[in-house]
Amino acid sequence: MPGWLLSTAVAMLSTASLAGAPAAVDLGAPSSQVMARLGDPLRAWSLPMCSGYRLEMRRDRSLWLKLVFGTDEQLLAAGIFQLAAPARGRPRAALRWNGLVPGAPAHDAYPALTTAWRPWLWSQGAKQWLWLERAEQGGPAHRERYLGGVVVSDASGFAAGRDFPYDVAEAVVSTGLHGDDLRDAAFARPLLAWRQRTPPNAYLEVLSSPPQGANCDPASLVQLDYTDLPRSP
Repeated sequence: MPGWLLSTAVAMLSTASLAGAPAAVDLGAPSSQVMARLGDPLRAWSLPMCSGYRLEMRRDRSLWLKLVFGTDEQLLAAGIFQLAAPARGRPRAALRWNGLVPGAPAHDAYPALTTAWRPWLWSQGAKQWLWLERAEQGGPAHRERYLGGVVVSDASGFAAGRDFPYDVAEAVVSTGLHGDDLRDAAFARPLLAWRQRTPPNAYLEVLSSPPQGANCDPASLVQLDYTDLPRSP
């Protein structure tokens, strides 16, 4: 085969291969499309207590992506996490993953305290803590959106790990305060001050699903846990 003809054939095959992968995958896509667009995961696993779900982790430098697939291998949830603060003088990157539709723009601080976003979850473990707010308005139908902060360890380098008011956060979530009521609550001022000075580093987007027990719903499974990350030697 002449050299020019071989080169043309290779180029055509490459083009066809690229054409087979979608420009970006969205929630609801089959796992085959996700694999074709995003490539192999860094890690994939299932949880014995949550039968039928499969989890995947990917990494791009300090950006981490966690995906949740259902029993039919459909993408149900995506979580994007920035686990290191940007270098001094560099702008904060958006919480987006190349080739994935769900994502959030770069935030220097949390959105204005309105009824559009409300505190949803606060948790603390041996090696991490997590703060999440849920979008009550806007966004695509039949989806849940969450914005928040996660620190996996002191070594993560994320500035939100400093001076987080744990007790206040727990009280705010347990009382269900949000909007004007939260803004006017004197006891919540330490949390509001942290919220104003701290950029979010976690964004979750989830297809709405019926409530499930034992934390086996997609919104719970897509939250980052320190056990999701590769263990350091």
